[in-house]
Amino acid sequence: MRELPCLMNGNGVRATLDGRKTQTRRPVVGVDRVDKFIRMDNDRAIFDSLPPISDAFESIGDPRMFISRRNPLGIPGDLLYIREAWRQRGAGGNLDGSGTYALVEYRASFRERWGHDGEIIMEYADKRCYPPSGVDISKSDHRRWRPSIHMPKWAARLWVCNTGVRVERIRDITEDDVLADGVRQVWDFDEDIDYFETDAGRSTCPFEAYAYLWDSIYAKRGLEWDSNCWVFVTSYEVTER
Repeated sequence: MRELPCLMNGNGVRATLDGRKTQTRRPVVGVDRVDKFIRMDNDRAIFDSLPPISDAFESIGDPRMFISRRNPLGIPGDLLYIREAWRQRGAGGNLDGSGTYALVEYRASFRERWGHDGEIIMEYADKRCYPPSGVDISKSDHRRWRPSIHMPKWAARLWVCNTGVRVERIRDITEDDVLADGVRQVWDFDEDIDYFETDAGRSTCPFEAYAYLWDSIYAKRGLEWDSNCWVFVTSYEVTER
């Protein structure tokens, strides 16, 4: 069992905390011209990169070349710590002297709203996190959110266990999978219609709503929804470390 990082945006974090998100998808890099997935071998996906030259070659020994790509989220049984946008609000020590902690806030759970008296109410989630010895937590900037890629393992509040991995094309996703990957299904009482929505947009079509989400993350890398790229589909469940 390994402990691996898993980057997740605010939409994914909230959906996971709500129990709605139990899957995540990551592009398989460098196989955009490959047509055939063969199998998983431990944490690697094996693809057939070239067709046989002829029937004769195939009968005496397959001359095809194969490509393997590693799933960054590991194999079933691996633990994943979710890296999300965060900031350190302060530091302190336990009264019994048992340890020094950093008080960490998480952007996905931060919200400002107007109270009944006209004052701004801030809602947030924080956690006392205990870094390993040698980590300096004396300096904190509570005004600045840090990107998820810079979250250390000790600051993670959310751990999940990898429960399964498969490989497919991104557009092979089903409606059930769309919901399991964090898209919300909501009823609009005014319009008397179902909507599917994420932070990236909403639609009456679940696949279009998911495409908005996918493109908001990966289109700038040339892996837009219309490219129908290969993806690792990692299923997970929330757990304790």
